Amino acid sequence: RDRSAAEWVLSQGGQVQVARRDNGERTAVKPGQKLPPEPLVLRTANLDGLSTVVSGDLARLAGLSDLADLNLNGTAVDAKAVPYVAQMARLQRWMIVAPNLHPSSLAGLRTLTMLTDLTIPANRVDDDWRFLKELPTIRNLNLSYPPQQLEKLALRCGPLRAAAAAAHDSIQNSSTTRPAPKQTDSSTSSSIAMTAAMNSMSSALI
Repeated sequence: RDRSAAEWVLSQGGQVQVARRDNGERTAVKPGQKLPPEPLVLRTANLDGLSTVVSGDLARLAGLSDLADLNLNGTAVDAKAVPYVAQMARLQRWMIVAPNLHPSSLAGLRTLTMLTDLTIPANRVDDDWRFLKELPTIRNLNLSYPPQQLEKLALRCGPLRAAAAAAHDSIQNSSTTRPAPKQTDSSTSSSIAMTAAMNSMSSALI
């Protein structure tokens, strides 16, 4: 089943990373390239920018026990995708900057106990961040939002305001012990800030 799922991702124009079942050796495969002939498991499915991919297509990936990374940025998935994603028991990282999916529907992922990294657009949050209470394992929240705009958004959201303050303190404290990074892009900065603050945000939501 992993092989057929990987073949489907490649046929859509996506990319995969697979691992051999016998020794765990990993191989990245792009469209037009062949999968290794040995028995394999699908570790990463990258469907970034494929607007023809819809929620029902994820039935092909549901139940894969070794899938750890899923990128659905720019796809046409919506809330109907959540039950399929919830069946990816070992999913650790999910990127879902998609126009038709709102975070309020993500509570259905509470069974994913290994999900630690989540990328969403901050301007799509429609439940005052309550979805995070249902996802206590999240430790790296990339809001795909410039830090300056994130600060403005925080002023309108109590839990996010607490998280932003905690993130600011954490970053300020760390800067006294090590040199500041030369340069980071806006999305990376947002991710760093939210990573530093996830515990505070969880507490604020309880």
